[in-house]
Amino acid sequence: MLRLQEIRGWSLTAISNIVLAFYLAAVVFSFWISKQPARRGPRSVVTFGAIASGGALIALPRVENLGLLLAVFLVLSLGWSATNTNPISTTVLAWFPNRQ
Repeated sequence: MLRLQEIRGWSLTAISNIVLAFYLAAVVFSFWISKQPARRGPRSVVTFGAIASGGALIALPRVENLGLLLAVFLVLSLGWSATNTNPISTTVLAWFPNRQ
């Protein structure tokens, strides 16, 4: 965050609020994403998450204003939600249907 502040001249408060939005959006996205492996299959959910995260990370150095930074972080949050514990544990648990 300090590097963004140095390079772009943005306030630390604004950058911190965008990071907060990332985590809050991840909570909301996780509720939706947690239902998707059953509907679309775990492979498509994790693939979507990897593509969304990768696209956001590729776009991050090209961000020129705070609005775009927020958009990139929200896409990154969606990708992170699709590759975090919920979809991965759903995938792994499906491999062991008879174990409790």
